[in-house]
Amino acid sequence: MNEDKGFNINNNFNVGDNVNTPQQETVAFDSYYNPKPKKTPWVTIIILVVGAIVMAISLWFAGAFTPMDRNAEYNKLYTRVCSAAITYANKNHSKAKDNPGKIVYVTVGNLINANMIEATLRNYVTNEPIPASTNIRLEVLPNTSFQCHGFVFPGDDTVKPVITLRGDPVIHVPIGTKATDPGATAIDDKDGDISDKIMRSGNVDVRRKGTYKVSYVVADISGNLSDSVERTYIVE
Repeated sequence: MNEDKGFNINNNFNVGDNVNTPQQETVAFDSYYNPKPKKTPWVTIIILVVGAIVMAISLWFAGAFTPMDRNAEYNKLYTRVCSAAITYANKNHSKAKDNPGKIVYVTVGNLINANMIEATLRNYVTNEPIPASTNIRLEVLPNTSFQCHGFVFPGDDTVKPVITLRGDPVIHVPIGTKATDPGATAIDDKDGDISDKIMRSGNVDVRRKGTYKVSYVVADISGNLSDSVERTYIVE
């Protein structure tokens, strides 16, 4: 026998009392997939554009967009370095001014050490650095002033100097007497008179009869070696 316990289920839900109602879920769903549009940062964009324009104008006036005239820049460097080299020579090679035509060399390193030029130089024509060992050629003029002929780069000078003997090429020496060497002169197309750089080799033994050879050779500042020239001594 079934008894009615009086148990009733009320199926009438109050939607407003439920925190997880479909209506609230729909609001959350819509706000996630339909966000509010962000405002464009116009102030930031304007500042960046103005800054870029100002920078471009500054670079333009600084010559960043102008092709470099390499020859003109090299000529400026040439003039500046020559001026420094002449000043240096007047102070450190003043005795050379007594010999018009004499060639004097000053290195880039000399000028750097004297704080007369910057530590790093560049050849604008070849776009290569100029080593501190590079020579600068100066010539003493008849008015005893120095004239600058500029840098001496490898390959600029390929002509070897020429040696000329002083006196006879064959000298007879009586045994037991003193043998005198008349010497030689050396002329280079770039370096001028470099007789003081001649290297002599060979000996003459005046105590013994015989034929002896003495050789002369010289190199210019670029390393070009002259032909060897010989003098013969006959001790008899």
